[in-house]
Amino acid sequence: MTLVEMHEWFTSFTPAPGVTTVLCVPFTLLASASEVIKENHLDIAIGAQDVSPFGSGPYTGEISAEMIKEFATYVLIGHSERRQYFNESIEELAFQSLQAKSAGLTVIYCTSDEKEHIPESVDIIAYEPIEAIGTGIPEKPEIIQRVCTTFRKNSGKPVIYGGSVTDKTIKDILKTKAVDGVLIGGASLDPMQFSNIGRMCFETK
Repeated sequence: MTLVEMHEWFTSFTPAPGVTTVLCVPFTLLASASEVIKENHLDIAIGAQDVSPFGSGPYTGEISAEMIKEFATYVLIGHSERRQYFNESIEELAFQSLQAKSAGLTVIYCTSDEKEHIPESVDIIAYEPIEAIGTGIPEKPEIIQRVCTTFRKNSGKPVIYGGSVTDKTIKDILKTKAVDGVLIGGASLDPMQFSNIGRMCFETK
């Protein structure tokens, strides 16, 4: 979103009580989103959508974890679009996770592969099956249950699900007891739908 679109979004969004809500916004909106949340006393955390695998130094154009830490407490790492369009490797993602963790950020690590090695510096695993992203059809509940259970068993970390999460699909997704939350993509651009999803998460708890 642009800055104007972000402010319009906040006028229609209502965070659900009793639910941890994290908005992962573009670098250009980190400071402004943080200000809006503080000014309106909203119970929302801010996250970045990516982070540099490097620390502070001569890396022109890179946004380091220390820079993000000024405005956010969470960061997304390994999102399917970053892997697809920017060819982020497993090694690079491990460096990103380590940089973020060292700066005190909470790391949300996205993956579609239950066999992928999850770095120790990761705090939350986001399972996002490629075939479910943007199709409007989430992964089958029994597969979500199996994969998320495997991730939790192997890592001991909380697991959330992402892939066609909407206010129409959220109830069936949350029926899988292995899911601790959801990673919302396109539906999050609609503040009313995002609010509804949060409310349904609270009602399901």
